[in-house]
Amino acid sequence: MSRGVLIIRAEQEQSVLELKLRERGFNPYCHSMVDINALTPSNAEKELWLQTRWDGIVAVSPNAVRFFEQVVATDTWPQANKHYFSVGPGTGEPLLSRAKQPVTWPTLEHNSDALLALAELQHVDNEQWLIINGAPGRSIIPDTLTERGASVTIASVYERVPKENTAAKIATDWFEQIDRILVSSKEQAELLTAYLQQEGLSDWAKSCHWVVPSERIAEVLRDFGVSSPHIHFATSAMADDLVAATIRIKTVKPMTEQTIPQPEKSKPVAPKEVKQRSGSRFWNRFFIFILLLSVLILGAGGWFLWQQQAALVSATEQEFDQLRSRLSKAQRTDAEFEARLTARLQQDTSARIDKQGEEQQQLITSLRAQQESHQARLRQQVAQQEQDLMRLSQRVRASESRKADGWLLSEAYDRVNIAVQRLSVDGDPAVALSLLTVAKEILTDDRANYQTIIDQLERDIAMVAAVPAVDYSGVLLQLQDMQRQITGLAMQFDQHMKNDSEAIEVSADTSDWRDNLANAWKSFSADLVRIQRDADLPIRLNQEQRLAFNSRLELQLQLAQQALNRHQQDVFHSTLNEVNELVTTYFAQEDQKTIHFLAALNSVRNVTIVTEFPTSLLSRAMLRERLRDLESQPQQAMEGSND
Repeated sequence: MSRGVLIIRAEQEQSVLELKLRERGFNPYCHSMVDINALTPSNAEKELWLQTRWDGIVAVSPNAVRFFEQVVATDTWPQANKHYFSVGPGTGEPLLSRAKQPVTWPTLEHNSDALLALAELQHVDNEQWLIINGAPGRSIIPDTLTERGASVTIASVYERVPKENTAAKIATDWFEQIDRILVSSKEQAELLTAYLQQEGLSDWAKSCHWVVPSERIAEVLRDFGVSSPHIHFATSAMADDLVAATIRIKTVKPMTEQTIPQPEKSKPVAPKEVKQRSGSRFWNRFFIFILLLSVLILGAGGWFLWQQQAALVSATEQEFDQLRSRLSKAQRTDAEFEARLTARLQQDTSARIDKQGEEQQQLITSLRAQQESHQARLRQQVAQQEQDLMRLSQRVRASESRKADGWLLSEAYDRVNIAVQRLSVDGDPAVALSLLTVAKEILTDDRANYQTIIDQLERDIAMVAAVPAVDYSGVLLQLQDMQRQITGLAMQFDQHMKNDSEAIEVSADTSDWRDNLANAWKSFSADLVRIQRDADLPIRLNQEQRLAFNSRLELQLQLAQQALNRHQQDVFHSTLNEVNELVTTYFAQEDQKTIHFLAALNSVRNVTIVTEFPTSLLSRAMLRERLRDLESQPQQAMEGSND
């Protein structure tokens, strides 16, 4: 029974499959109908691929993964909001080890249609997607994503070039040893069938058993004339699946008929030789009988051994099928656990966000109550000011009959009094300085009588001017600019995974199948992706949760702006301190945007927005005492003094 297998696959993908076939007792013969060469993209294309924040990235083949890392000449892979996707585990596993990011592929079927049926690829309107493939490549994935509203960028990193002349020829002595052919590419299948038809080997090819991973390749073989019983499907293009499909093939070559030599016609012999020849003929027949009996015994023994080998192979295949079913069940269990974990994290995050929203609402209610209380105090102060102004008006009307210096003194006192009120109520030093300067100019007309008050006014003006002023407009603009920067900040997640695996030796002896099965399960368990939960945030925030988190930061900055306008120092500091704590805890500290944001936050976080202006001026007291002296003088004395 022949055990030769012809592998039609690119040279870069033959070694693992060839080794696994040799371990199963097959004789692999490797050949490729195409050459795979790397393409050289421009620097602008590389920068676009690496710097853009994609919504999703699809790698269509292992060659796409290998050549992408080769042409970009860096270990850095582009970032994706929905992480990476592949058609099957044959591409997903090398992509996971190289990109160090989560990779999703279909579970049941490994083809483009199954990939496009995933939930993450259904709603892609206004999203940016990157497709890593070879040239020329199939257009079903980019065309479908484009029809669904996505903006698709294709990164072609390699090309397939058909071999010509002697490079495409297959050694003629191989055909006598081969009864199975493995083809994993439609293009290679088309080139191989054309070559076999050209060389007149169509009948030989139709008698072989073909192992293919997809219906697309099987259609090429049917068009070539290969019957359906000779076409066997593998679960995917991975080496293990192709080997499993090859083992399941049952082929038996008919035994070559043995030619028994016929004795030549004897010539007439003399009667004397009859007795001698009869004895010789007996021994010849006896030896022929013994030879035939030996052949029958060897044939029966070989048939019995072949039956035992077939039974062992069948039992091994059943155990492998059970193992694959258990692995599939484990994958489904992991998927269900991940879904439950994601749902729980989403519920916890939503509950936490709702609770924080209630706390923010309570804080806003408290701020509104404080605002109303402050407005009530302002109304009382305004009413008091109106009463003071009424009294001042009465004093002005009462002092109309007094001498001219009383008018100057009263006007100066009014302006100083209003300046003190503006400092205590509004905290506006510019208006207060203007009023004090006008009061000084009024008294300057009679400097001889009011020199002491003028000197005190100058000292009060210098004292008010020396009080540091706060740039409220600049701080407000800084807070508004920080509010706009929130959406561009990058959150901090540990997405790096380390896969430390040791090579496990697998014996080629069929008697060690139990040890081989245990080693295979141990190797598979070591390659499982482990999920570690973060105590504060879920593994991945979806768009709504990220928006809620950003809204919280924006609300804190809005509260800080309101506190700045109302001169509420405690509220201003508490809100900015909370923003600083959230950014330093949940955002990437090494990101430049985060560094600039924290620098701007620290520049305004410790600003003192409440300035202590003097609420009483000595010049005001001096003017009030001088007015009281004038009011206490008798009207007659005032009239006499006027004379």
